[in-house]
Parts: sequence; C-alpha cells; structure tokens
Amino acid sequence: MCKWLLSFALAVASAGQPLPLGELPRGKVVLIAQPHHDDHTTDYGMGGFIARLVENGYRAIYVRASNDEKDGNNGYAKNDIINLREARVGLRHLGVDEVVSLNWRNDFMNPIPLNELREQLIFLIRKHKPDVVLGHNPWEHYQKNPDHRNVGRALVEAYWMAADPNVHPEHLALGVNPHAARHFYGKGRLDWGLGQQSNVAIELNESQQRKKELAIAAHRNVYHNPGAKKSYVATLAGEGKSLPDLAAVDDDTASDLILHWWMNWISRDIGKRAGVRYAEDYYHMDQWDDLPGLRKFLTSAQAAPARPPRARNSPLPPGQSESVVRVFKTSAQAAPARPPRARNPPLPPGQSESVVRVFKTSAQAAPARPQRARNLPLLPGPSESVVRVFKTSAQAAPARPPRATHTPLPPGPSESVERAAITRNTR
Repeated sequence: MCKWLLSFALAVASAGQPLPLGELPRGKVVLIAQPHHDDHTTDYGMGGFIARLVENGYRAIYVRASNDEKDGNNGYAKNDIINLREARVGLRHLGVDEVVSLNWRNDFMNPIPLNELREQLIFLIRKHKPDVVLGHNPWEHYQKNPDHRNVGRALVEAYWMAADPNVHPEHLALGVNPHAARHFYGKGRLDWGLGQQSNVAIELNESQQRKKELAIAAHRNVYHNPGAKKSYVATLAGEGKSLPDLAAVDDDTASDLILHWWMNWISRDIGKRAGVRYAEDYYHMDQWDDLPGLRKFLTSAQAAPARPPRARNSPLPPGQSESVVRVFKTSAQAAPARPPRARNPPLPPGQSESVVRVFKTSAQAAPARPQRARNLPLLPGPSESVVRVFKTSAQAAPARPPRATHTPLPPGPSESVERAAITRNTR
C-alpha cells in the first residue's frame, strides 16, 4: 500500500496545474450516480463537495449502479450486503439519507445494454429533478475500470437526454416529466495515465474535510487493514524515519488514521492548486456549455467591477465646500439681474399703433377670395348648347337590345343541332 500511495503522489504532483475556484451552484437537489458503494468518497472525490452541498440546503440522492459483489473477502452475497450497509453509514456522515441500488453485476458492465442503464438514470433524473449531477467524467483518459467507464458514459448521456420529451415518452404516462439539470461535475482517477482533466476546484472547510474522512473510514470491508501499521513502520525504519503518532496507537486505530491522513493530504494538495487549504477538483459543465460565446459574455459581465452610483449633489470636503459657497455667493451678487423673458413682448406705445394701422389697411385693401363650389354651373350661353347636343346624341343612338342568358338559335339550324345532340346521347 505504501508503494501505491507513493505512485499516487507522483501522479498527482505531475498534474499540479493551477485551478480556478468554482462557486457553489444554486439549487435544492443533487443526484450522485456512481458505479460502486465507496465511490462517493475516494481519492477522486466526492465526499467534501457532497457535504458542502448538503450543508447549504441540498437534498442528496446516491445511486449505486453495481452490486459490489467483488469488493471484500466474504463471498459475493455477503460482500453485496455488507458493502450496501457500510455505504449507508458512510453517506450519513455526508448528510445523504437516500441510497438507490441498480444492482448490475460488479465488473460485468461491458456486456450489459448501455441503453438500459441510461434509461434507468434518465428516469431517476426525471423523478428527483436534480439541479446538480455528480459522477465519473466519461472523457477521462486511460480509465481501466469498466464500471467507471460505462456508468460515466451512461450518466452524461442521461444528463443530456433527460430533458427531451421524445426520449422514453412512456415515462410521461407515469407522471415523470422531462427535466434538465443545470450542472454536471465529473471526477476521475488521478493515478492512471494522464488521468482527470479538471477545470474547476471546489473549496472545502474543516468540517467538510472531516466528514469526508469519516465517510471513507466507514467502508471497513474494503479499506480496514490492521496490518498496515506494521508495514508502514518497517518501511520507515528502513529509511531511518519514524511516525510517533502511528506508533502510539493500536493496529485497528492505525488503519483508520492512515485513511484520514491519505484523504487529508489529497484535499490539501488539490487546495494548493487553487490557493486554498482544502479542495476537490472536477470537470464542470453547466447549462451554457454548448454556448461558449454566451458563457464568456456572462463570465465577463460578472467579473466586471460594479459602477458606483452617480450622485447628483456630491458633498465636497469641509474646507473646500465653504470656499465654493463663498465664491458662488459673490458671483451671484456681482452678476446683473436678468429680466424675465416674455413669450409675446409688448411693442413700444408709438410703434404698436402704427403696426395695428398698417395691418387694418392691408386687410381692407385685399380682394375677397370667392367661395369655392364643388359643382360649378356653366355659363348661360354654353350650357344650353351642351344640353341640346346631349339630347340629340341620345335620340340618334340605336336602342341596345336586352341581353338574353340563353340566346335562341334561328329556326333552321336549331332542329339540326337538336338532332345531333339526340344522336350523340343515344350511342
């Protein structure tokens, strides 16, 4: 185990790139879908983040996709029962009360129909309507575990498809309507190849870090190892070193202590990349993930400093305000008074009489405008000739015969036409 921890430390140190701190997403429900009983809290998360969400009012649901029959040394049936029981104990440390087991066979998820697993996850997303979904990052590199690969892929597809009413419309008949979760946080192993490519860190406080350590220690069927103390002490002694805290406790306590140190060191190492004491790292997608331009705009708008409100009458400093008032009063007293502006200023007495006289004279001299008639009568002479011409034309025009709808044919041709019609109809 000591060699494994050393290789893990080297892998994490090689991936130590700075990470931005992420804000806690708004919402009320988080759904965590993982392959195994202990994936809620391991070297790749997610116990601290779950504890922080619950402390901020979230309701959490944990989905265990496999039956974990191969985790432990008690045979398949007992391993399944023990691991489920310990998962509930560990999750209670994080504030999670609801655990859903899908019971696919442990490490046998490659041959199962991915569509069936995906439909189960779509149904659970629609039923619980989470704002946040946590799971494995399906795009992490060199993932050896088939359960991690398949559950991660099915989950991210379900996260995307659960909002489409045309996907599994039979759910709607059960009253389970489409739902779009706003956030996905993916986690991955750090000790296999290139590992997880994170884009955000979530800060943890001391309480959340402590809950994370207690949660993993609850999985004694898998992690409890009383022989670890003897192995560590011997390895350190060979290097001329010792751990007094480890030597002072019994083997059972030492096993739990090693787990606490391990989880604490991981959170502190990731925290260094984000400039905080404790943190977990994730690959984060939100509702703007397919709209990078809009996300960039929203991010820049949030990052822009707020413009201070503009005051109409900003108070001046005490000394300066007195001098300004003194100068203003002096200027106001020295300035000549401006006469009030009248809309129709009166003319001087002599000038007003002459203007009125000119206006009356012009009005009297102007000829009256004749009233415009719509139907102007013709002059006496031409009107009689026009009427005479019109009557003469009307009398000379031949009368137009009335138009008949069915014009009768002349006597001769009509008989031949009728005969032809009768002959054609009798053929």
